[in-house]
Amino acid sequence: PSQTDKIKELYDNIIFELKHLNIEPKLLENRYKAKNIYLQLLFSGLYLFIATPIFVYGLIHNYIPFKLTDQLSLKAIKGELEYYSSAAIMIGLILYPVNYFTFTEIADSIFHLTWLQKLLYWISMPFSGLFAYHFSKNIHHTLLKRHYMHLMQNETKRVLYLKQMIEELKTIVLS
Repeated sequence: PSQTDKIKELYDNIIFELKHLNIEPKLLENRYKAKNIYLQLLFSGLYLFIATPIFVYGLIHNYIPFKLTDQLSLKAIKGELEYYSSAAIMIGLILYPVNYFTFTEIADSIFHLTWLQKLLYWISMPFSGLFAYHFSKNIHHTLLKRHYMHLMQNETKRVLYLKQMIEELKTIVLS
């Protein structure tokens, strides 16, 4: 078979195995060391446990404008995806401050905040939203690591075979 056929066959086999094992290719780039991954999972779990209250705070204050910005931006661009980011920025510039103002006014009506407390509360909302976004990415990555660890314990031969195919494909393409 020609080089092109070999590349296509390897590529198809790699895609099949990735889907079957439900694994992210970036995890295969790291060498598997059981002690390291257990330690990483331990620290990731500890971080997730400690940081969850900040995540919940950020989620409560930013979820609605985050989702509304996405939905309204998609409607505003009417299928012209190259304008999505511009529309999202413009809509977000309106929705987020309105949302933060609403939360601040509700909190003030309940707790009778001073101007400094209102300011600090207002400032905390966007930062907690950024934190919540990155925290959700961290959760996803931790779950991927846990799945990879499970695969390395229960499907070691398949994972190693997949790595071998990827290396073979790299060798063919780069030679």
